[in-house]
Amino acid sequence: MKNWTEVESLDEPWCVDPDWWKVQTEENIPRCPTIQSREKFVPPLEQKFNELAAQWYRETRVLSFIQQKAVHPAYQSIIGMGEKALPFIFREVAEDRGDWLWALEHITKHLIKASPVAGVTNFKECNRIWLDWGREHGYISK
Repeated sequence: MKNWTEVESLDEPWCVDPDWWKVQTEENIPRCPTIQSREKFVPPLEQKFNELAAQWYRETRVLSFIQQKAVHPAYQSIIGMGEKALPFIFREVAEDRGDWLWALEHITKHLIKASPVAGVTNFKECNRIWLDWGREHGYISK
């Protein structure tokens, strides 16, 4: 790690906090990370989805019926985000996290019939069909 006297220029773009050098202690140097070491930027909409999904997972994990889980305010807020939430929902479906079928049906207005004729026999099969649908409609990269 460079100490404050080794910095070539205080105007370098990698410095997040331009006043980091004023206090010459080791504790303050980490406040000025390089851009490469910074965490990945998460767009506000994705961040909001992640917060709502985390709340929903946390507060409904003891519930067994989707009817109970689907009326949770965080789940309803995600549905309220509409089509913009679909890429994030499909990410969760691809990772086998949670029951997003209700939200997918309500946002897309598309219903996958659970029947042998449609080839849908279980939850994982529903997820697979939804993921195929998401790819066909451009919500998931192929």
